[in-house]
Amino acid sequence: MRKILISIVVLTILHSCEKIKGVEGVEDTQGPSITILEPQITSFRSDDTLKIEVFFSDNDGLHDVYIGLNDMTLGLKRIHWPMHEHGVNAEIDTFYVFPSDTGRKEFVLQIESSDHNNNRRSTRKSLYLN
Repeated sequence: MRKILISIVVLTILHSCEKIKGVEGVEDTQGPSITILEPQITSFRSDDTLKIEVFFSDNDGLHDVYIGLNDMTLGLKRIHWPMHEHGVNAEIDTFYVFPSDTGRKEFVLQIESSDHNNNRRSTRKSLYLN
């Protein structure tokens, strides 16, 4: 009898630790949505300010969001912004000032997110300094 009671308690605890299913009882298998609000344009000049605004959302709750700005010409990471998040929405709003007198360059805005079910989504946007 004692073994049965212990087994029931253990199974109840294990079951309660499982991720809560969605409204229809189906586990979430889609990554969070990523909406790039800024930049809208892709071509910039030296000394321009690049405004970066990204909105993340997930019906099940976000886990991690990330923004990186990579200088592809020099192979340098200009922005590295990881953020741990537990809400269903998050927003990152920042900027970068392009260096002066650098000539033509290519930059890539790298955006990633994951939710608590380890569903992932990522996107990239190429930007050009003329």
